[in-house]
Amino acid sequence: MNEVKKYHENGQELTIRFGLGAIKAVGVGSMSALVEIREKDGEFKDIYDFASRSGSKTLNKKSVEALAKSGAFDNIHPNRHQILESCETICKYGASKAEEKNSSQMSLFGSGSAIQMDNPALKNVPDWDKTEKLQKEFEAFGFFVNEHPIDDYFSDLKKRGVISSNILNEEIVKDNSTVILSGVVAYSKHRSGPKGRFAYLTLSDPIGIYETSIFNEDLITNSRDLMESGSSLVVVCNVRKDEGGTRLLVNEIIKLEDFLKNTKARKEEFQDIKVRPKRDQNYNWKNHNAANNPAQDVVVLQMEREKRIEELKKKDIFNEITINLDQREAIFAIKSFLSQKLVTEELEKYTKIYIVTGNTKIEINGNYLIEKKDSDKIKAIAGISLIEAV
Repeated sequence: MNEVKKYHENGQELTIRFGLGAIKAVGVGSMSALVEIREKDGEFKDIYDFASRSGSKTLNKKSVEALAKSGAFDNIHPNRHQILESCETICKYGASKAEEKNSSQMSLFGSGSAIQMDNPALKNVPDWDKTEKLQKEFEAFGFFVNEHPIDDYFSDLKKRGVISSNILNEEIVKDNSTVILSGVVAYSKHRSGPKGRFAYLTLSDPIGIYETSIFNEDLITNSRDLMESGSSLVVVCNVRKDEGGTRLLVNEIIKLEDFLKNTKARKEEFQDIKVRPKRDQNYNWKNHNAANNPAQDVVVLQMEREKRIEELKKKDIFNEITINLDQREAIFAIKSFLSQKLVTEELEKYTKIYIVTGNTKIEINGNYLIEKKDSDKIKAIAGISLIEAV
């Protein structure tokens, strides 16, 4: 088990334990076998003792890599990076020990005494720094367990107007607002369609995980290096709120260090939330003319709404679509994709959407329009094994 220590107000030590069987690439069966070995023969003394007693049935390269990233070996070998780089050596050592135990031939000459072999040398590499350790933990768990890479900067970010992700669903953030968020890139997906390139960016801040969408091709091109997994960013987003939830459309991507360097901080923390005057994805807030005629805006918006309803009615959409997921990471990408297919207009027909994972089938609530040309986009999402549509 991995433990995250916290303390109650009265000073009592409390512990949250995370089951090792839930780590990616580590099965419950193999971890149960390791627990039995440990309970039978005692605690593992070091990484060599672990390898020799585990055996090839419970030990493989992927599981050792995952356990190293998670910090599961810290008590017997604190250098996580060294374990990861020496996985093959450790596994081969474990396999040779298992073979030695199972062989009736004790030595090459049959003398009845085994030859004591030296432990193989592990690769000489320095351990990861704090940021690298946190990123590797994220890869193992799918979230940050002990600390978050942005923890040390969060107060400074809030003094520059950055909001935390839990604020997004609160009343203070209105539909059509512009907000500033920070986060570490968890996943990024780049796709191409008939209308051009688009991207989905999943970020994690100290409060939670949230998804964003990018439809500006120039922004995607110019920010591709920043969108790598593990990068610490600040994003300026337009907020769309409707019956389907909250959607974030990215307008700007800034390296976290550059944002802190170039943005002046206030003495107190504040939330920089701006409500844009028109719900238009391409509207330029900075160039808005405050002297615009409000009555004229209402007429224009009504005309645009009626035009959009007529366009939506003409779409060739599915009556029903079932999406099978075989990787949990795919849920972030499909959620971001579906968020772009929600409509608020009153129509006679919508697409029923079902998500299947394992033996569970869930109907997604909301008014979605999934066009038949969208099927290729959905199939292109990594982690989706099959879609069925009628």
